[in-house]
Amino acid sequence: MPEPLDLIVVGLGPAGTALAHQAQVRGWRVLGVDPGESWPNTYGIFRDEVPGWLEPLPTQSTSEPAVIGCLGRHRPGRGYLVLDNDELRTRLSTFPVIRACAEEVRATSVTIGARSYHAPVVVDARGVPRSGPQPVQQAYGIVVAAPLTRDTAVWMDLRQHGGCGPHPTFLYQIPVHDGILYEETILVADRAVPWQDLENSLSRRLGALAPPRSEILREERVLIPVGAPRPVLDSRGGAVAFGARAGLISPISGYSVATSLQLVEPLLDALAPLLKGGRRGTLPWHHPTVRLDRMLKDLGQKVLLDLDTDEFPLFMDALFSLSPEAQRGFLATGSPLATASGMMAVFRASDPPMRLRILGAILGRRTRRIGAPHRQDSG
Repeated sequence: MPEPLDLIVVGLGPAGTALAHQAQVRGWRVLGVDPGESWPNTYGIFRDEVPGWLEPLPTQSTSEPAVIGCLGRHRPGRGYLVLDNDELRTRLSTFPVIRACAEEVRATSVTIGARSYHAPVVVDARGVPRSGPQPVQQAYGIVVAAPLTRDTAVWMDLRQHGGCGPHPTFLYQIPVHDGILYEETILVADRAVPWQDLENSLSRRLGALAPPRSEILREERVLIPVGAPRPVLDSRGGAVAFGARAGLISPISGYSVATSLQLVEPLLDALAPLLKGGRRGTLPWHHPTVRLDRMLKDLGQKVLLDLDTDEFPLFMDALFSLSPEAQRGFLATGSPLATASGMMAVFRASDPPMRLRILGAILGRRTRRIGAPHRQDSG
């Protein structure tokens, strides 16, 4: 273990591991702390979001997935990568690690058992702390060895089959290293639903194509808090938060890995003065433009929370009917102008009743679509 330390990173998911690795590349003396030895989740990232320092990115699969809506099939025109967790983790894990839970994490120290470790910079990347009810993205998935349909890569199949209770769902269908992942997903809900409800929803969607349990290679359960970030994005003990813990999860897509990877270098730039006894620079997500972008996306989340099973696919159809540039603007993090342009484009592409619903959700007024058909499309 290097002595003295320059940086301690607590929490070694993709965000924390990437930060620790790049700090060591800069010559910093780094220590990582995490009890886990694997990344169990499936992580996806668009090709145009990969930072240059990470190339070539280890992947399980590369595809250009379609979006299937009620009004037809859309091609976002963006390459989509599923990370090879084991290979990427191995490549980035170039620093010493203590496999344990940190009992106390403070601005310049971490306590593990009876020993404390000190550094000018401590980063807390342990994910979102659970703190009361908040909006979530939730998904239940299965992996099978062979495709169940002719499609092998679908980012969102928006055709509805009654939803999961009051919540509209979509199917995420993506190649992974051992087969095809079929994941029934609630994009955003005010609270989590029972896992059995999502499992039943996936079975209804697949219908006769649903595989027997003996052919399911593995299951995946995903629960991502997508609520508003805490007013103070740093950890209580003064450590710098990063990744999902810093509020970098998009409130409308649930994605955070790409944003975190893109902010690794800017964050290290901001923290570098601390190594020489100076004051840190402005953290990337504290910039006014990023805060404004978050406010706009929170409004987008209010709209999504207000849509029912008939309206949700129509809204998403309007989004994916836009140009690839406009779609990126709506989904990307950090550019309020791009977000606002994307939101306005979706509004203009929507029909008059949907425009009324969007305005009602933003203003906090529930409106009812008059004459909206009830769809029971089979996925």
